[in-house]
Amino acid sequence: MGLRNEAVSDKKQKKFIKTNLILALLLVVASLAVYWFEFRNTTVENISEFLIPVTQEKLPQSLKIHNGDKNIEMSCKENCKLGDPNAKWEITSPIHFTGEAGNIGALISTIKAARSTETLLFKDSNLESRLSDFGLSNEKRKTYAEIQFQGDASPYKVYFGETTAIGEDRYVLLEGPGIKTDRLYIITGHVYRSLVQDLNHWRNKRLFTFAASEVEAIHLVNEGNAIDLEKKGPEWLFKKPQLKDNRLDDDAIDSTITGLVFLNAQGYVSDDLKKDAATFKITGSPKYSVQLKLQNKSTVQVDVFETLEKKNKDSNVSPKIYAVIKDKNFIAELNSSDLNKFNKDVAFFRYKHLLSQAEKNQAAKFELILKDKTKIIFERNGLKEGDGADSTEWKLTEGKIENFDPQRMQAAIDKLATFRVTEFVKSNTLPAGATLEAQWNFYDAGGKKFVEIESYLPKTGTKRYFKLANKEIALAEKEGDFPSAIQYFQAKK
Repeated sequence: MGLRNEAVSDKKQKKFIKTNLILALLLVVASLAVYWFEFRNTTVENISEFLIPVTQEKLPQSLKIHNGDKNIEMSCKENCKLGDPNAKWEITSPIHFTGEAGNIGALISTIKAARSTETLLFKDSNLESRLSDFGLSNEKRKTYAEIQFQGDASPYKVYFGETTAIGEDRYVLLEGPGIKTDRLYIITGHVYRSLVQDLNHWRNKRLFTFAASEVEAIHLVNEGNAIDLEKKGPEWLFKKPQLKDNRLDDDAIDSTITGLVFLNAQGYVSDDLKKDAATFKITGSPKYSVQLKLQNKSTVQVDVFETLEKKNKDSNVSPKIYAVIKDKNFIAELNSSDLNKFNKDVAFFRYKHLLSQAEKNQAAKFELILKDKTKIIFERNGLKEGDGADSTEWKLTEGKIENFDPQRMQAAIDKLATFRVTEFVKSNTLPAGATLEAQWNFYDAGGKKFVEIESYLPKTGTKRYFKLANKEIALAEKEGDFPSAIQYFQAKK
């Protein structure tokens, strides 16, 4: 029985292989028939040609995209050479808006660089009568690009027809200066896909055009809490709320301004704010609002709204973030990560360095009090207000340090300046059992104390606490060596 079953199985397998071979042969015959039907009375030449025969120096003037009933028109205003990073394009229809120069230039470059994989030459001028076979008759020409180059009397038109029998390649008909009228082209499908994009693809996503250096003041409303920041000379300060130390952290203000300058829309959901505000829940007070006062320009204001719709308590739906800009009629959708550019609080902006570069240069006298109450005083000879720091000027004037090294002294001050506050303690109290590690006092050339810092170590944990000149308690990570002992001022052996 076993041998008989194996024989029957072998017979079925041979029949199966034979059937597959017959089906494969029929498929090849069918493909050839389709190929013959499409190309009867047509010469197919395996030659590659550029679609638009223009040089790289030829500057584009305008681009029109027709995709069914959706038509988009764009015009180049400045620096029109393809690939120019400073190119400026404007969308003129169906809206007036700044164009995304990179995407527009990329499409024109793609079409210019496209080469036909095959060229169909039609005998006896019978191309016109055959266009419907390829989806390119007048009534079927729904998708095409129209590119006008400077100096040309007429534009180039690239009409996209149906896909070929095999694959995503498409038939293309060309019109324009110097284009031969007796042929169609077959090109790869990616050119077509580059063309059929929605309006958002061609719109500039950058919401602002001012430079970071133009910002003079910031008014931030963060879920009802107002913060006012202003620039005085080269320094940024708190205007509201009023703090004992009203300086701003340079990194914090720089990152905030840069983030707003380069704020990009993910897309534009409406160009009629009044009509569509309710649809996108742009009502009531915004979650965040920022006003930027600019040099010699109108104040810029952006309001941010967050909407979250959950069908039930178990659904996990990401919030939609929309931005509205004063005197603009569009609603821009932002990426959810953009909320980090707006949800800043007072602590984020506060100055976090223990010692600034200006304060290091200003120091004429430095007093160090160690945990055993030992006092050591260093001074710099002849330092006048405005002089720069020079490590070789430091000398020991009170206390005893064997092998005192002025350069190590300056390195200790530099080390102190690298420590940053990570948190301002809300209770403004030190933890129980914290012990004084060292006290640093800096005086200017007139003898005025302008920086006072005390460092404390808790009984447990890896954090270091600081009591600042305004008696505020701040917290910093206990990272690296802290210059709080005699050896930090001694020459290395």
